[in-house]
Amino acid sequence: NRILLSSGRVNFRCTLGVNFGCYFTDIKNHVIVGDGGKKDFVDFLAERFRMTVAGKDIYDLVDQIPDPTAGTPTPNETIAANVWSYRLYFNKETGDDLVRRGDIVKKDDIFYLVLSADCDLGHFWKKNLGIINTVVLHPLENKNSDLKKILTICVKSQQLPGKPSSLLGQIGELATGPFVLPFVPLDGEKKHFIAIPKDIVSQRIDLPAKYTALAEKDKSKIAVKYSHWLPAKRICTISEPFLTPVIQHVLNVVGGHGVPDYPEQMKTILKGILEEFSTTTQTTASSTQPTRTQ
Repeated sequence: NRILLSSGRVNFRCTLGVNFGCYFTDIKNHVIVGDGGKKDFVDFLAERFRMTVAGKDIYDLVDQIPDPTAGTPTPNETIAANVWSYRLYFNKETGDDLVRRGDIVKKDDIFYLVLSADCDLGHFWKKNLGIINTVVLHPLENKNSDLKKILTICVKSQQLPGKPSSLLGQIGELATGPFVLPFVPLDGEKKHFIAIPKDIVSQRIDLPAKYTALAEKDKSKIAVKYSHWLPAKRICTISEPFLTPVIQHVLNVVGGHGVPDYPEQMKTILKGILEEFSTTTQTTASSTQPTRTQ
């Protein structure tokens, strides 16, 4: 039972779902790739699956989940870490060896996040001229003295702890930009990394010798694979809906336009304007309250 995927048509030869006999994320291993791609097809099915699950009755079911009662034990942190790791990352084998945007990669004991767009990676030597763009991921470990030195140039070490409100939440008193990638599945453990968007590394990957004799139009269709980028090894891939915001955040930090700061006098003037507005608003709200009669 396989699915034949080619340009312009998808021919189903088996029943999706329970009868398929596999996990949903493993469907790609039952796809015969024509001119299309496995990941695109899986993303299409995943979106349809998500829409089906999030039907009109799902919120009624959620409302039936009881709230924690007094004395309920604190949730197990290991379980929470495993759940969030599963939600944040896809770490199954892709089966096609392709390098993709959002891949977390280890190469020469350094970790990277791939930034290059999938469409460029699919025509790598034509669109990217053999250059892949990545951002360095720094292991969040006590022994990582280099990371501590970078982060504490202008901020004291005690100003680093905090509660990031999201995957891209600010780290303590650091400037907006660096963010934590937690619970990355690596060698049977969950590792944490800090991504510094401005720590971008571009690497050149030479066209494999076996392709040099091909015509130019054929070379332009070659996608980059991990076998071309040795000794790089894929660890996992950031999943949606987290991947797109992560990539956009990195690009915004790198290419964003700064705004000049106001001088102290201007800050004081604006503070006074806002304070006056706040006081006036409170007074107006009190005066409009209906008077209760006995």
